[in-house]
Amino acid sequence: MVRSITRKQNITMHHGALILYSGRTFGAMAATESKIIYAHGFLPLMVVLARVLTAPFPFPYWHYFIDTPGADESELVCASLYQVELLFSQQTARMDTTAIIINPVLSEGGHVPPPPTFLQGLRVICNKHGLLLIIDEAQSGSGRMGQVFCIEYSEVKPDIMVIAKGLANGFPFSSVVSKKELADK
Repeated sequence: MVRSITRKQNITMHHGALILYSGRTFGAMAATESKIIYAHGFLPLMVVLARVLTAPFPFPYWHYFIDTPGADESELVCASLYQVELLFSQQTARMDTTAIIINPVLSEGGHVPPPPTFLQGLRVICNKHGLLLIIDEAQSGSGRMGQVFCIEYSEVKPDIMVIAKGLANGFPFSSVVSKKELADK
């Protein structure tokens, strides 16, 4: 959907503690890093279809990209957002990148939510570079984290949300919700 709207190919995702799980369907496997077996036999096909870049999630229990163990939350957020900006200066041109997609909670990493300032910073980066912000609420949405959607804790307004699992109480059902101007394109 986002490639059709923006006519751009690259997508930036976030991993935490080297864990990134987006699913085991054909397209989602290109962005799943948590277990290599999920993508075995499929990943070369997906590389042709998309360039998925990853940036670190602000995982407070493992500071794998900060030299100072025990760094406070603001240092962790700044370091994570710096890595996102670094992607745009070293690995992908922002004019070739369509979106940043993130789970508002690190699901396979222990259900760890990022600081709200991190998600707010991602919204600022998306606005600055003309990117769409996609929030994947498949595991965290439908009231599972206290609010209807986990993103509500940060007060960030995404461009697109993916909702599944709890939405249909265990039945295989999902939904993509977007701003009206995106859906109309």
